[in-house]
Amino acid sequence: MNGTERIKAVLNGQPVDKIPVSLWKHVPQEDRDIEKFTKKTIELTDENDFDFVKIQISAAYLTEAYGADIEFNDKEGADYSLTGKTPIGVMFNIKKYPVESIEDLDKIQPINVKESQVLQRDIQVSRNVTEHYKGTKPVIHTLFSALTWLHYFTRGGADTVKGFIEKDREAVHRFLKNINEVNKRLVDAYVEAGVAGFFFATSYTSSQVISDEDYREFCREYDLDVLNYIKGKTWFNILHIHGNADLNIENYLDYPVEAFNWEDVAEGIAPERLTSAAKLRSLTDKVLIGGIDRNYDFVGTQEEVKARLEKRLENFAKQLPDGKFIFGAGCSLPIDVDTVNVNQIRSVVDEYKG
Repeated sequence: MNGTERIKAVLNGQPVDKIPVSLWKHVPQEDRDIEKFTKKTIELTDENDFDFVKIQISAAYLTEAYGADIEFNDKEGADYSLTGKTPIGVMFNIKKYPVESIEDLDKIQPINVKESQVLQRDIQVSRNVTEHYKGTKPVIHTLFSALTWLHYFTRGGADTVKGFIEKDREAVHRFLKNINEVNKRLVDAYVEAGVAGFFFATSYTSSQVISDEDYREFCREYDLDVLNYIKGKTWFNILHIHGNADLNIENYLDYPVEAFNWEDVAEGIAPERLTSAAKLRSLTDKVLIGGIDRNYDFVGTQEEVKARLEKRLENFAKQLPDGKFIFGAGCSLPIDVDTVNVNQIRSVVDEYKG
């Protein structure tokens, strides 16, 4: 079986020759250069024989396309020493955001994707990678939910977003509608480029971040608008439920996607605050992608990492006896992860006997 055959079999609840696997990580020294980024993506995929390819574009891609003043940490010898920490802050520093005040929300109008050099750069990378694999591995592109984009478009993140909602709910709605139009234009462009699906990521996933009422008004409506637009255009779409503790997982069960990705294991978080694979399986029959602690499991010697991954895979598989799962991390790996340790995942999967 090749990657596409393996993923399609899992989606259909059919047997596979071995458990499908994939991981992804940011590559800030390459992700703004079409040739380098294409090459790096293919290298990471091939050296581990990942079953699907998530093109890990810059987390600031739309912010950059809207003219943000960004200082990228992409020079040779850049320091990415952050294992176990969120990578965003060391990849770039945004000096001026597209939305610096609530008055700027209405300045964000739908961008012409075809005329944006930033967006066309990333679309070309997806086209290059899909042409390289010629259908043998599904290639997917990242879309952020509209409210998650507002999070990235302004200084202060979730606190600022909540402040905007309190001050002018209608202005926030206008922003979200405009960004959703951009997301739809991106869907069309990436489908034309040949992607098999989308990695739709939302960060507003816990009551600690957003109230249930505001989730329904500012997240769900817009999430479903884009996901229903995607429906029928692609065959492998993943909902990334960002975060780990106290996720409101029930909010997403009816989202029209083929798979869920979330952090089911996270060192230092009490198990009762996590959503286990077994719990999520009791709520849905969709394919589940997880099992690996992205920040902890690849730290140590090759032998330690392999032993840790073996236990993770055994535990994940036991919780999902129907076999409808893909072994992977709940989010992006740290930038400075040792690629030799990442390579251990292939032998762990190949040697697994079930």
